[in-house]
Amino acid sequence: MIVTFSPQRSDHRVHYAVDGDMLTVTRDPATPDETGEVLDFSGSEDGVWEPDEATGLIDSLGLVRAAHRASGVVYLTLVAFHDRSASSDERFPVPVEVSGAAVFMSPGQR
Repeated sequence: MIVTFSPQRSDHRVHYAVDGDMLTVTRDPATPDETGEVLDFSGSEDGVWEPDEATGLIDSLGLVRAAHRASGVVYLTLVAFHDRSASSDERFPVPVEVSGAAVFMSPGQR
């Protein structure tokens, strides 16, 4: 999986957990009842992951900006919230290749 981040200045927090071709999106990980939304790309064929026709969103929170599979590899563009004190790396992130499992959090959550 290749993850590209789309930085956005916000005090919101988001937590992404990748496990193989599955992505769990949790908007506010500090909320005890927040379980997150699981998107399973494992059964998808090459092509663009189409947004829901009614909402125009890929995920219900609107944090997955784009998703597609090419040559068996999933490519995602995810919103990456950052606060005022974000470093240059957090404001201008580079794409990340994930094989297996990984967790990505908003700055200030670490």
